[in-house]
Formats: sequence, structure tokens, C-alpha cells
Amino acid sequence: MLHADEVLALDLDDNLIRIALPDGQITVEQPGVRDFRASQAGRYLAWEDLATADDDPEGSLGDLVLRDRGTGVETVLATAPHEFRMGRLSSERVEVWHRDLFGGGRLIDLPSLAASEVPPHRRLRFPFTDRRWLMEGEDEAWYLLDPVAGTEVLITAELGHVDRASAESMYFMPRTEGAEPTETRELWRYPYDGGEPEQLAQRVTEWDWLPDERIYTLVDLDAEGLGDLVVIDRETLEETRLDSRARRLSKFAWFTDVVENDTIAYQVFDGERSGVWIVRPAGE
Repeated sequence: MLHADEVLALDLDDNLIRIALPDGQITVEQPGVRDFRASQAGRYLAWEDLATADDDPEGSLGDLVLRDRGTGVETVLATAPHEFRMGRLSSERVEVWHRDLFGGGRLIDLPSLAASEVPPHRRLRFPFTDRRWLMEGEDEAWYLLDPVAGTEVLITAELGHVDRASAESMYFMPRTEGAEPTETRELWRYPYDGGEPEQLAQRVTEWDWLPDERIYTLVDLDAEGLGDLVVIDRETLEETRLDSRARRLSKFAWFTDVVENDTIAYQVFDGERSGVWIVRPAGE
């Protein structure tokens, strides 16, 4: 992991090492590490202790340990043997999850170490606030949970996928059993306040939006994952084709950060037209 003044990495001897920048001096931050996480600013480290782990990689995980590098204080998040794994680590919280996808877990606030439990049979997808978590159920339904009150509200029991959400609504793509990944789906906005769902597109694959909330996506994908790039009218849901033989958007996401947010960056594979393209769709 790269920070402003250091790189953290595992060497071949299972040492978690720190490489100082820019001089390159190497020091051992922690020996006997199987896996680790670091917060973006580098204050917090979490790792799986190799000495307390099962020799079998599929066996019990070792102690999960958190270090506050600012104070030097270490906290054991899970003592071996256990069935937990490390999740995301930020400057605000560390996540610890059961190996079973729907086995529950906990979110631990930093630096207070106050913990909020994720119930079994639920998978936390988006923690918006301390009182509002969007959960995917083992039953494939979607719920809004208040972890403080211990209450939850069913958003929809329809089968589907949510790849983004806000604190007010989730963006839902219904699916059918056995659907292929390249198949298009409808896109709906489901509000949490009990309001009626709103359809945003009749068909999308991977998608994003422009500042005016028009959706753009790739449709009619071929076996190579190339298709038509279209922008969708918010009122009529009609599609306007911008280009063809375009690359799936997520496979070229690194470049989209370089352009303005009203401009779409994509890649074309079409003979002499092949290359990087950008387009700024006209306003509605």
C-alpha cells in the first residue's frame, strides 16, 4: 500500500515491511503476517497473525490485530481460532466479517473501538450513517437497518443487484434466474421512505450518470464485451447511440477520472477507429 511518505508490503519471509519515501529505507513493521490492511493515511494497521494461524491456508485464521500507529496501542479484534476475516479499514472504522458471506460481522469505530454488530443472514452493502445501513439478505431481499434501534425495513424482495446507493435511495437492477452477465436489465431507483420506485432505464449493463442525471451505459454487448454506448433520456427513457464497438466502462475506469464529469471516456475496437475516445453529450 502506497502512502505519501511510505510503502507497506509483505516480503517473502512474511514480514510486514515499511519502505520509507523517498530514500527507500526498509524497516520491519511487524513480523509473522499472513495478510494486512492499512488505512489511507497510514495511521491504522490491521493484520492476521501468522503464528496463531492454522498451517492449512483453508483452516482457522490467526489473531486479527489492530494497531494505532499514532499511539502504539494494539487491540486483538478476533482471537484464534475463529471464523472471521478482515474487511475494509479506514480512518473512521475497521470491518470484521464472518467467512460465510451472510454470517454477520461487526463494524468497529476508530479510535473509540465502539462496535456495531451485523446480524447473521445479512450482508452489509452500504453503511451510510450510524443509524442507516443498506443490507442484502441471505433470502436475496434488500433491507434498511437501524443498528442502534435494532429495526429493519424491507425495501424489496425482488431478485436483483444494487451496485450503488445513496442515503436516500438505492439503484436496483432486477434480474431473472440464469441471466447472463452481458444481458441488459432495467434500472430503478428505490426510495427508502416508502415512495414508489422510479424507472431510470429500460436496459443497462454497467452504467453511470452525467451531472444532469442522464444515464449512460453499454448495450447489445457481443462475445468480446463490446457494444453500443448510449445515453438515456430521463423523461422518455429513449436511448441515443453515441458510438459502437465500445469497451465496457468498468474496464476503462482509470481514465474516467481524468476528464470532466460531463464527459464520457471510453475505448473503441473497430479497425482504424480503435483507440481512446471522449464524448460530451449535448444537454437535454
